[in-house]
Amino acid sequence: MIGIISALNAELMEIVENLETEKVIYKNLIFYKAKIYNKDVVLGICGVGKVNAAMYTQAMIDYFNPKVIINIGVAGSTCKDVKIGNLVIGTQYFYHDFDCTQAGSYTLGEMPGLKDVKFISDENLVNIAYEKAKKVLKEDEIFKGIIATGDVFVAKKETKDFIKEKFNSFCCEMESCAIVHVCHLNNVKYLALRSISDNANEDADCDFETFLIKASKVVKSIILDIIKEI
Repeated sequence: MIGIISALNAELMEIVENLETEKVIYKNLIFYKAKIYNKDVVLGICGVGKVNAAMYTQAMIDYFNPKVIINIGVAGSTCKDVKIGNLVIGTQYFYHDFDCTQAGSYTLGEMPGLKDVKFISDENLVNIAYEKAKKVLKEDEIFKGIIATGDVFVAKKETKDFIKEKFNSFCCEMESCAIVHVCHLNNVKYLALRSISDNANEDADCDFETFLIKASKVVKSIILDIIKEI
């Protein structure tokens, strides 16, 4: 079983609506089971933010027992080289808004009791995604790198620059690290694919509304090929 999770309808429902699916309700959460390239797949929309993402991911794992979960969606760029419409394939994931630095010798993003500050994607999944993305985008429009997650819609240059400085991230958003955190604890392989909808600056709200659909199509255009390969 392969799991696909997005936060917003625009990021996933076009795929769901073009598949023959079985709707499953578990703990008041909606999931869609389907066959894609003769593989069992479960898809769903978790909602925005870390708690929604984590709760939904754990429910998906408990009920469907997927071996791989892929998070797809949009994000704001935190790197000057990453433009609107580009794709970031997550290799590492951090919480940019988790801060216990005043409580001891912790680094920003580090959770007490958790061995690693970062979560690292399976290298094979990253490479498969990169090869499939090259069918849709130019190589200089595809980036493999760090995704930073927090319960903040980043729309200030100073916040964006802080995240970039502390984590060397390529983009920021509100769900990926929570999803891969739950996968990590459950020994489920994971990957996040984020197409860029805005530059995480003062224009972010307008850019997000303008480019959400266009950016979402970037990921949706390759996710089926990835499923075929894994």
